[in-house]
Amino acid sequence: MPIQRPDGFWNVSLHDPTNFGGKELTGTALFVYGMVWGVRQGLLDENTYRPIIAKAWNAMVKDGLHKNGFLGYVQGTGKEPKEKT
Repeated sequence: MPIQRPDGFWNVSLHDPTNFGGKELTGTALFVYGMVWGVRQGLLDENTYRPIIAKAWNAMVKDGLHKNGFLGYVQGTGKEPKEKT
């Protein structure tokens, strides 16, 4: 079962997509950072990971970056996940 959502994000819970199943920018950004670092260091296969990275990057830019410049779908510091942006 793939854990990246069809829209490119990852859910708050990687095990249970129904537990706060909405978009989550923070975790997605960290996954992308780690994968890009791994590809650039030669630890991860670029042909395998580039489509995953591109899908997530496009989702973050399209949906996570709002027109007013603010980021959406970010969990607040010390807060629990929420369904709203």
